[in-house]
Amino acid sequence: LRTSPMLNATDAGRDVALSGLITSSVEAIYQAMSSGWTMMLGYSSGKDSESLLHLFLMALIRVVRSGEITSRNHFILHTDTGIENPEVHWLAQKKLAALQRFIDDEKLPLTIVLAKPGITSSWTGRILTGRGLPTFANSSVRQCSNDLKINAAQRAKNAFLEGKRLKGRVCLMLGSRDAESSTRAGNIAKKKGRADTVVKKRDGGELYPVKNWLATDVWEFLLSCGTGSQYPLPSYLENNNETAEMYRAATGECVWTATDKRQNEACGARFGCSLCQDRK
Repeated sequence: LRTSPMLNATDAGRDVALSGLITSSVEAIYQAMSSGWTMMLGYSSGKDSESLLHLFLMALIRVVRSGEITSRNHFILHTDTGIENPEVHWLAQKKLAALQRFIDDEKLPLTIVLAKPGITSSWTGRILTGRGLPTFANSSVRQCSNDLKINAAQRAKNAFLEGKRLKGRVCLMLGSRDAESSTRAGNIAKKKGRADTVVKKRDGGELYPVKNWLATDVWEFLLSCGTGSQYPLPSYLENNNETAEMYRAATGECVWTATDKRQNEACGARFGCSLCQDRK
């Protein structure tokens, strides 16, 4: 962080280098853990949640190696909808397997929690039983997301936390960024979201470590992380090239010139569900 020219370069109009953004984000997560918060990360394996995972691991390893007291129940929550794009699903499972090996090797107080919708809440159960219709590509809302993701994730979270006496002490880390869209920035502002400190909520806390990052920052960070000597930053993965290639193949997005795009329609995101209905 101190010596890499690439990480310490600043673009015109910006007064902070990527090294400064990384340092600030890791410090915010570190301070949250040192203050007694149990950290939770909703992990999709997309570029923003992947960046947040890397930052979290940096902070967690710092806490562990310094011998500080921290929660033994930090967790990452990943939801498998059962109808994810096969390539996205394969890469997410590959990353989670690598992450579990890393957790075991480093003896980290971190648990991977997997969520799946129940049979009646699954895409097949929902459609074939007549409980709902498929969400079409031109729908204005994702009606299926409640059953497949939100409710499944909440059940898995509740099951993991049951009996742990952590009520009000779980901090949700979010990968939302102001630069994604004016709507996203407005939503973060309404929640009084901050990148530097945990904002207390009725049932816990929230922290937005990459709130001030741009898409170019995210990609530069991810492509600077790896296990080889050519990478200036560490990673639990050999590198993040497969993530970058997946985005490039999906939209032709160049990771070095990526810009944040406006919000898509319900199923118009770059990585939709495999059974989402075609516009035709």
